[in-house]
Amino acid sequence: MLAVATNELERAPREVIAIYEKRWNIEVLFKELRSELGLGDYQMLKRKGIRRHLHLVCLAHLLLTHHSMKAAGAQACQKKEIPLPRFRERITTLRQQIRHDQIMSFTRGIKQKRIRQRVREHLMNI
Repeated sequence: MLAVATNELERAPREVIAIYEKRWNIEVLFKELRSELGLGDYQMLKRKGIRRHLHLVCLAHLLLTHHSMKAAGAQACQKKEIPLPRFRERITTLRQQIRHDQIMSFTRGIKQKRIRQRVREHLMNI
């Protein structure tokens, strides 16, 4: 059961619920920004610093969302809306991708194929 308070008395109940449903994604976004990316953790008093902190937090969220959408690939092209993984999963996936890219870049300089493969395997299992 859901109770919704509104001052929009001229709107139909279903229309009010539809508006709240759209708003819900915004609420989830701000919850993620506050709890996972530290939106409210700024310790500056100047407006310029607070604005920069807000921009950095939003850019971090955008990066994680972009990485998840890119991973969805063809599925993203076929559907109008795709559910994103939970926020912690997005962070973990991005970290794994960065780690993989760093290992591949690091081992690219090893000329012997066999040694390069063994080093990659070892680093991937650490």
